[in-house]
Amino acid sequence: NVIIPFDFKFEQFEPYATTILHRLVALIEEVELSEIKLALLNTLLVLIQSVEEKIAPFADQIISVLAPLWEQAGTEFLLRQSILGILSSLVSAVKAESQKYHGLLIPLIDSSVDINSETRVYMLEDALDLWVNLLQQTSTNAVSDVVPLVPHLFPMLEVGSDTLRKALEIAEFYVYLAPAQLLNTTGLLLAPLTNLLKGSKREVTGLVLSI
Repeated sequence: NVIIPFDFKFEQFEPYATTILHRLVALIEEVELSEIKLALLNTLLVLIQSVEEKIAPFADQIISVLAPLWEQAGTEFLLRQSILGILSSLVSAVKAESQKYHGLLIPLIDSSVDINSETRVYMLEDALDLWVNLLQQTSTNAVSDVVPLVPHLFPMLEVGSDTLRKALEIAEFYVYLAPAQLLNTTGLLLAPLTNLLKGSKREVTGLVLSI
């Protein structure tokens, strides 16, 4: 409740930030009950969203906890969804600094959006949000990191896909970030986009034409 109010001021929270974050992260590591762990993760998410870029000094510590926790979560999808949400907010908060975490983030996105993955139905929405935020903070110098994710985009560029709008947003990022790399997959990209122009609503058609 301390960090939720609309008039939250980091300056008032700052003297306690280090202690609270260290203890919160330690608790996440220590507790065993999933319900309690989930509540602590939600607290961490709210904290990141509240302090925004000021979370940067604690980003390494947060990442160091979430990486093994993802593996430990296994088929506890609520925990994994929560982790993806935290990572998405963390990427937005630390901006370009998030590129140093590509080694962790990209495999998580890869496994969560893979059309052959049994967990895709549970992870897809949160993974797409993380994917978008990751691309927003990726420079052209690091574009080679995110190019391997491109093939996952094509199955989502279908008429009637629940993820179509998000997929089009991701496709637009790639057009700006990696036009040369996309030349190798132009056929795969143009075919579904052409189909969308034939059978989509005006709003979707506008999005396709902007790409």
